[in-house]
Amino acid sequence: MADNTAGLGIVDVTQPSSPVELGRLDTPGSAWGVVVRDGLAFVADEDGGLRVVDVSDPTQPTELASLAVPGARALALDGHLLFLSCGGNGLQAVDVTDPAQPVSCGFFHTPDWAEGVAAADGLVCVANAWDGLLVLQFEPEDALPSAAGMEPVSLSLGRCFPNPFNPQTTIPFHLTAPQHVRVRVFDLGGAQLRELLNTDLSAGSHRATFDSGGLASGLYLYEVRGARESSTGKMLLLH
Repeated sequence: MADNTAGLGIVDVTQPSSPVELGRLDTPGSAWGVVVRDGLAFVADEDGGLRVVDVSDPTQPTELASLAVPGARALALDGHLLFLSCGGNGLQAVDVTDPAQPVSCGFFHTPDWAEGVAAADGLVCVANAWDGLLVLQFEPEDALPSAAGMEPVSLSLGRCFPNPFNPQTTIPFHLTAPQHVRVRVFDLGGAQLRELLNTDLSAGSHRATFDSGGLASGLYLYEVRGARESSTGKMLLLH
């Protein structure tokens, strides 16, 4: 089981009324989702990305590989392709033909916050926080970057820190190519409250600082929009 900040837990439910924990592996951040196949557990860790864990011996789970997938929250396995819903970072696709060397191979920008995902028989279903269900079609035998709707990732958004915050927080993001970028803050109704950046930036890691002066306590959205993609996150202001 994905046990949030407690990492990956392995539980024997032979007797459902008396579950017994057999093993545990700490992951770098918050483990939100897990799928298991052929003695391997694929874990979606919101801060630590994809973690591939050998659970053939459930008493001694061992990490086999990892891959940076910002905001990983849920995942679904279909053949050799692993699909991860990543909040404001949309849908990420990973080729796990060799589980010891997972390879990021595609991206789909979802309309809003990608919470959950399921995949089977050539369909990927994504649960969006505000826009409901998104259904994508793909051909499992195709090279994923050329499949309809999938494209390489050029922008990834990290979690703002601190969060909750008062009065300031920092919004980190990474660009794989130079592009024009806007960083804005919205209320939950979609009204723009601040524009933090509106400029051309080079490839690499960047940060924008948000000062909440004049705003009431509550939940707000931050968006980083590049040339082709945008990502959104949530932040909580507490006075």
